[in-house]
Amino acid sequence: MKWRWLAVVTAVFLAFPVVAGHGFLAGCSGGGDDDAATGDDDATTGDDDATTGDDDATTGDDDATATGDDDATATGDDDATATGDDDATTGGDDDTPAGTPGGDDDLPPRTWRTYGGPCTGSRTDRLWFDDMMNGFLGCGENSDGTGLFQTTDGGESWTSVSGFERIRVSHMSRSHPDILLVAGKNVDNSDIAWAVDTSAQPWTITTLLEYSGSDPFMRISHGDNIVSTSTGATIVDSLSGNYIAYQGGPDEDWVEAYYWNEGSLDGDNKAYQLLDIIPIGEHFYGVGSTISEPPTVFLPSSDPRATYQFVPVPLTSDSRNGELYGIAAANLEHMVVVGSNQDTHGGVIFSSNGDPADVGNWQEVDLDSIVEDHGVLRDVHVAGPDVLVVGERYPQQHGGLALLSHDGGVTWEDVTPPEAPLLWNCWLHPGGRMVVTSSAYTAIF
Repeated sequence: MKWRWLAVVTAVFLAFPVVAGHGFLAGCSGGGDDDAATGDDDATTGDDDATTGDDDATTGDDDATATGDDDATATGDDDATATGDDDATTGGDDDTPAGTPGGDDDLPPRTWRTYGGPCTGSRTDRLWFDDMMNGFLGCGENSDGTGLFQTTDGGESWTSVSGFERIRVSHMSRSHPDILLVAGKNVDNSDIAWAVDTSAQPWTITTLLEYSGSDPFMRISHGDNIVSTSTGATIVDSLSGNYIAYQGGPDEDWVEAYYWNEGSLDGDNKAYQLLDIIPIGEHFYGVGSTISEPPTVFLPSSDPRATYQFVPVPLTSDSRNGELYGIAAANLEHMVVVGSNQDTHGGVIFSSNGDPADVGNWQEVDLDSIVEDHGVLRDVHVAGPDVLVVGERYPQQHGGLALLSHDGGVTWEDVTPPEAPLLWNCWLHPGGRMVVTSSAYTAIF
């Protein structure tokens, strides 16, 4: 099955405002969630999340964002760091916010400001920014969560992207500045992956992949992640199973694989599940496993026969059970992965310093020394040496959790927005601007 442009829909982007952002200084109260986070065997949660909106009264304006500088953001330097943003801020007299290394000490300190969000239910599924102001948010939880939304004001408000009203969006990414890749499920048909050409209005939506229960098979019924390398190779993985779909380039056939470990090249098959994947240069890097296995990183195979095959690298040799939900990288030797320890209901963070294939180069963060009630950690984002991680506290009634590192993941501080709900996605811009999201909730620092 080639990368056929199976269905092309001309989508007129309607500026239909879903949320009119209005800043205030505290978020909504936390709660549990019905954890459909991955579609795998994630038994870390199981209580329904009633975290909708926020009922916190505003406490004045206090919009203490850094002022007095030109804040001139440049177009960026095509950062192949797999963090998703090409945005290297330059210009201005000092574009670094107060309170961050190199910032203007005479500027007032910034604070969290909270806004609404477009997703219903208890979560958001994916956050992506092209630059400081322009980005996308995907909603894909159960039947209530559908839609792709755009912001042009840094996340203060979101507008619906026409053509995705009936699509459960699980992931989006870019490998080309004009093409936004989207994975999920169309609730009305079998489509599971799309390419959106955003180079000119009206945007054009092209179906890349669809589920097929007959030959030629494509047994992914709901796309979970979609990423492309610098050479145009693309992977889509399944939300609820072990299958991946791989295409070596735009003109090549799509192939599906249930076994994609390096050993499968010689018949040593073992099934794994990807939960997050990023491209770095010409290769893919992922994390995952299931609740019955150690947290595992998946690195590209160096076997000359390999295309989509990965080398599984378990990060622990003990008997703990756990999953890794997120991966981000500043470069090949500095990665951060996050997830959960199913035995303790707590979160885990591992950071690498050196070849990621050498388990000795991975260090686990002692989260107990930072925050006592840490729970599952869902997402991670990197901007240079700075790392932002979000998730939830345990028990979930304690709300959300956000942790920030300025040294590549060695030391951490708790930067959770006041009264934050369970947090699902995050983005960290160069210069220190942070965006975190949950159901009907966006917080910006």
